[in-house]
Amino acid sequence: APVSIAEFRDLDAYAAAMDAARAIGMTGVFCLPPAQVEIANARFAPSESEFADARAILSAWDAAQAKGQAVGSLHGRMIDAPVVKRALRLVGRS
Repeated sequence: APVSIAEFRDLDAYAAAMDAARAIGMTGVFCLPPAQVEIANARFAPSESEFADARAILSAWDAAQAKGQAVGSLHGRMIDAPVVKRALRLVGRS
């Protein structure tokens, strides 16, 4: 994460670093003291909109597969195997 773990008492700096980490695509971080766990969980837990998007991706994939297609689409976005794999991980079906 874009923060030194040596500065473990400054939870505001840690929270800001977790926001920055999420913004660049990180999906989790190392926590030193227990106080950081709540902050990390709040920053990296999928939102309801991310769950909804993953479910929509899986529905689009199922529809494409039912038609014998190897690739589907959702709102102009290509849905292929790597996208489906990520959605499955998010919803916990893999």
